[in-house]
Amino acid sequence: MSAELAVTLPIVIVLLGLVLGSLRLVSDQAWLTSAARWAARAISVGEDQGIVLTQLTAGHVGVESVAYVKAGMICVRLTRTEVDWLKVLNMSPMGESCVPRVL
Repeated sequence: MSAELAVTLPIVIVLLGLVLGSLRLVSDQAWLTSAARWAARAISVGEDQGIVLTQLTAGHVGVESVAYVKAGMICVRLTRTEVDWLKVLNMSPMGESCVPRVL
């Protein structure tokens, strides 16, 4: 009984770590996309870009924001750069959203 446990327990722990890590990645991706959409909408209706991006990243360590105009659309890209275990894979969670300019 203990030999089977000694073999399977490390596998279970690794699988649990992978599942929890991927859940964190998915939740980061969802938050970044939602926040980018909010910021793009706010900028498109005339809010100050600097203030919007500052409010967005305040309190969120490791989140970088970029706003740009592409074909008449206001776009915002947010990237979380503090996820160390994803740097090994050269990946980082990112959310991007573009909305039409209202003004």
